[in-house]
Amino acid sequence: MKIKSIILGFLGLGLIALYLACSIIEPYQQGVVFKKTGPEILKPGFYITAPWPAPIQKIDMRAHNSTISAIAATTQDKMNVLVDVSVFWSIQNSVIYVNNTHANSGQIDSWLKQNISATIQQGVSKKTLAQLLGQPSNSLTQGLNTSLSQSAAKTGIQIIDINVQGLHYAPDMLNKVYQNMQDSAQASANQVTAQAKQEVDQIKEQGQLAVNSVINNAQVQAASIRGQGEAQAQEIYNKAYQKDPQFYAFYRSMQLYQQLLTSKNTVLVVKPQGQFLKYLNSYKP
Repeated sequence: MKIKSIILGFLGLGLIALYLACSIIEPYQQGVVFKKTGPEILKPGFYITAPWPAPIQKIDMRAHNSTISAIAATTQDKMNVLVDVSVFWSIQNSVIYVNNTHANSGQIDSWLKQNISATIQQGVSKKTLAQLLGQPSNSLTQGLNTSLSQSAAKTGIQIIDINVQGLHYAPDMLNKVYQNMQDSAQASANQVTAQAKQEVDQIKEQGQLAVNSVINNAQVQAASIRGQGEAQAQEIYNKAYQKDPQFYAFYRSMQLYQQLLTSKNTVLVVKPQGQFLKYLNSYKP
């Protein structure tokens, strides 16, 4: 029983070792085995490394996308911006690539950032912010593929395409931009307010002119009507006087007395023998 268990144990260890020794390299991959004599490139297929598992690293031969974020640059009008660039590349020569990077794609990202950042910064420095925003995004990357192709080949890669993914204000510029936006909005609001006040003043002035015109016309009409009424009254008085001068004189005297007697500040100085006092003395209610 013990012997059977031992045999089964060794058999299990052998299967595990065999599993670890097996490696499948997909059609879109290549394998790399680092030996003392140098790296060995393996084509796609099924591999068993014996007697012990050898470290096989797999490299992807398909296109890679590396993003270079926040490339700091200054425009011609001294505006600090951050540029995000997307680079599509693929491995052209796996031997050169492995010798330069030890199959570590992170080193390619560092190489791309180092070689592309300077070109982007130089391109941004020749343009104003308005020009950057008004031109196509690929205006900063034109010619980069050609200029990097020779040095990229020495690294074992091929540059497929380079695109600008984003253009942002640097953090130190945000407050300045927001302040400029606020000042612009306030200036627009002040302009609208001033224009509205001017229009209100014009409307008030036109309204006051219209009111004054109505009042003046009314006063002219009133003066005309008053004059006509006074003329008619005078004509009536004249006719009444002509019909009975004595009665008219008596009526006018009564009106005068009424005005005098109804006023609190009227003082009459009359002769005792005057007709007015005789009339008052003779009056009995």
